[in-house]
Amino acid sequence: MESKVQKQIVDYFSYFEEFYNSSKSSLKICQNCAISINKLIHRCRSIKEAQIFGTPLEEFGGLQSKLLSALHNLISEEVEEIQSQRLVLEELFEQLCNKSRVLLESCKEIDFSQKIPLILGTPLQPPLEQILEFVTDTISFGGQICAQIETSLNVIAFKASDEQKKAIKKQKEAIERKHEQEKHILNKFCRRVEEKISNFIKDGTKLSLQFEPMDQMYRSVIRDVATTAGAQVYSFGQEGVDRYAVVYLKEKGPSEDELSVRREGGVWDDEKSAEMAQRRIDMVKQAELDDLEEKSRKRKHGADELSGTFYKQKYAHLIGQEAAIDAAQKTNMNKSYGEVPSENKKDSRSIEQTMADIKAKKVKKAETDRANADSEGSIGHSEGSNVQGAGSNCSR
Repeated sequence: MESKVQKQIVDYFSYFEEFYNSSKSSLKICQNCAISINKLIHRCRSIKEAQIFGTPLEEFGGLQSKLLSALHNLISEEVEEIQSQRLVLEELFEQLCNKSRVLLESCKEIDFSQKIPLILGTPLQPPLEQILEFVTDTISFGGQICAQIETSLNVIAFKASDEQKKAIKKQKEAIERKHEQEKHILNKFCRRVEEKISNFIKDGTKLSLQFEPMDQMYRSVIRDVATTAGAQVYSFGQEGVDRYAVVYLKEKGPSEDELSVRREGGVWDDEKSAEMAQRRIDMVKQAELDDLEEKSRKRKHGADELSGTFYKQKYAHLIGQEAAIDAAQKTNMNKSYGEVPSENKKDSRSIEQTMADIKAKKVKKAETDRANADSEGSIGHSEGSNVQGAGSNCSR
């Protein structure tokens, strides 16, 4: 029994040493993770409290939320690392508790009144009662370590969830503030556009009212205001680059020249208007000159060209002077073919007579062919008889 207990004591302290070293390493890792989490939480607070309205960072939509999301992911990774270390320690602590339980159960069967080295102790080993007290203390120590890690995780989880709720709330408030600012800017812009268009219509001397390039949302405001006021609106330019709106009076819309120039990306002003007007005048003059040249050319070739028959004279060597009905002639038979009169060439028989003649001709031809075949057969027979007679004479 003593040897069994002694072996269990050695086994327990060996495993306790492993548990102690693992606990020290895990606690160091958890401490580093906790420090990192605190730094990340401070960064989250700084990002949430930062005001980016009116700065170049305002162009990047949702920048704060994206940064906060990335930091929350890093915090989650650190928390997962602490949880993994907790699982390792809990597994080791459970095995340590099992070994201590086995040792305590074995010691219950020992009589502590005995004067043996196991109970009294040796220079290398304390008395058994002190060993059992130490075992109880180590179990309490291990339980405190696991409980401390669990408490830290709960605190971190509470902080993380609280920070996340605050971040969502602040983000929502920031979005609402931004919407309010945009609404205020849009209302202010609408009032300014209404004033400009109203003055433009009342003035009546200007041909158009051009606005600076702007986004589609603001151009739609201009269009709505102008349509309500009874004016025309056209947009020119490339979307997202230099597209702008131009307002015209209802009864004085843009000319084709102006639309063409503006759609090609040009600038329409008095100088361009005069240039396009002069170009149209030149085009009209050129058209008149071309018309006069055509008429002069037709008069030069005479009335035939004007009547559309000039081509007959031009191509007379190919088509002749006469054509169509004028060139039509009745076809007559020749009176004779050499020395034979044409009357002798005519077939005066009826169809029935012609068919009968053809049939008789075929019958006659068939009889002639049959007679020729019979005559050839008789000639061959006589020649064979002559040959046979000559052979018999030779044999004699």
